[in-house]
Amino acid sequence: YYQALDGTCYVCPEGMECLEANSTANAISIRISQSDSTWPIPISAGGYMTLTSNGLGAYKCKDAAWCPGGIPGTCAKNRDSESIGCSRCIEDHYTSDDGSCTKCSKTSASLLLWGAMVVGMIGLGFFARMVNREQLNQPN
Repeated sequence: YYQALDGTCYVCPEGMECLEANSTANAISIRISQSDSTWPIPISAGGYMTLTSNGLGAYKCKDAAWCPGGIPGTCAKNRDSESIGCSRCIEDHYTSDDGSCTKCSKTSASLLLWGAMVVGMIGLGFFARMVNREQLNQPN
């Protein structure tokens, strides 16, 4: 349970952890300065997240590793805390195979571009040879 501003007690919402003596009245005065796991209102459980705009509306995350739980807006490293369920990476990051957000590398993009160009040039060479093979095989 948690206690709302009007003194009413409510059942802890799904995806939330209601620690002892949690109350929204306490949270209002320290919401701006509080930044650790001792948040005095219900906090999101692991595998869930809440937006800073709605600290009591828990969203289940597609991948539990994206949402460690905690105060509103808490997501795993380099995940966008304004995306529902921490579903997006922050700018200039991408979701890698293991689900973590990895910074985009200019080197990897340029290597990919160069690789595509080399493959394209080789493909054009083979295509030109195939089109002109009869002329190339004629005796002089």
